[in-house]
Amino acid sequence: MNAKHLHVLICIFLCFLWLIAGCSLLAPGINHVATKDDTPAETDSSQQDIPAVEPLSPEEQLNESIHQMLDQLSLRQQICQLFIVTPEQLSGEEAVTQINDRLLAGLAQYPVGGIVLFSKNLVDREQCAGLIADIQKNANLKLFIAVDEEGGSVARLGNCPAMEVTAYPPMGRLAQQGEEAVYQAYTDIGREIKALGFNMDFAPVADVNSNPNNPVIGQRAFSSDPQIVAAMVRQAVAGLHQAGVIAVAKHFPGHGDTQSDSHQGQAITYRSLEQMRNSEFLPFAAAIDAGVDMIMAGHIVVNEIEDTAPASLCPYLLQDILRQALSFQGIIITDALNMKAITSYYTSAEAAIAALNAGADILLMPQSLPEAVEGLLQAVEQGKISQEQIEAAVFRILRLKLTNGILVP
Repeated sequence: MNAKHLHVLICIFLCFLWLIAGCSLLAPGINHVATKDDTPAETDSSQQDIPAVEPLSPEEQLNESIHQMLDQLSLRQQICQLFIVTPEQLSGEEAVTQINDRLLAGLAQYPVGGIVLFSKNLVDREQCAGLIADIQKNANLKLFIAVDEEGGSVARLGNCPAMEVTAYPPMGRLAQQGEEAVYQAYTDIGREIKALGFNMDFAPVADVNSNPNNPVIGQRAFSSDPQIVAAMVRQAVAGLHQAGVIAVAKHFPGHGDTQSDSHQGQAITYRSLEQMRNSEFLPFAAAIDAGVDMIMAGHIVVNEIEDTAPASLCPYLLQDILRQALSFQGIIITDALNMKAITSYYTSAEAAIAALNAGADILLMPQSLPEAVEGLLQAVEQGKISQEQIEAAVFRILRLKLTNGILVP
């Protein structure tokens, strides 16, 4: 190859390199045609600022439902929810066995949280179930429908043959058959009363029968041994819950050592708090551990703490002992406020105000429902009771109704 040919080859090679370099330089700018897919997506800054919303837990959903219900109730309606009364307290009649205009008018004027039926309200199964169904049908908010069905002498249904439910011996005798017998008895009691429309049993008795001279407890208690009472109370609560019925342990802090009946007047216990911690409080602690829904505060004066105020009106017993020391978070209900242990010393308004300020959530059967309701309304207006206290109690009530299927969210 001569010099001329070599020169030509070198020129061709340099032109080839120039073309390659030119294409690579032009590719990013001139020769590349952008497409829609190649364009970076624009980011919506407003979407970046919105955090992901976590779904509400079942507990949060329940609380939300309760708050929505509370918001729809006036103060007066909230106050009425605090009461469980007899049909007669709404109608003004001697004995109510069926729905009527007077009962409907009373229920509309005082939309109470619950009704309790006694023997005089019972004729037979069909009548009882019909009365309960009619009351629930006409209630603004579905009601607690309660009965005292302990077995033995205090059994409104069991002692009415036309009701065709099982009659049980006194609990002091039944407990001798063992824990399984008590569990089965209260499961059956719960099923039988639930079939008629009841959703709450004012049972079991958690009192210790420690005083043989006690005129009101006796064989209604499971035993004079607090450990036995505690074991049986636990089984009774479990049995009622198995049947889907609300259980109410009574009569805190313990009626078993008194020598008088709070139905008839003041009942006093002279036992020290230390003695009660080792005896009377044990069955209530067992009930709480078993998940009892309510505890009924009795009208028992604990002499070491108060001279005259009964437990149902005593902040120390209901808050310091029951709420804090025993860690009870459920509903505190008073014993009947028309008992002489209350009416001999307090008006209906005074008793209602004192009970709520003490820590009670539900007020059972005041002597005068209108006076109690109006007294609480005035107390809120005058700052003697805060609206937050009322709402906290109603919150617990609505919660229990929702969790037991009485109300639907």
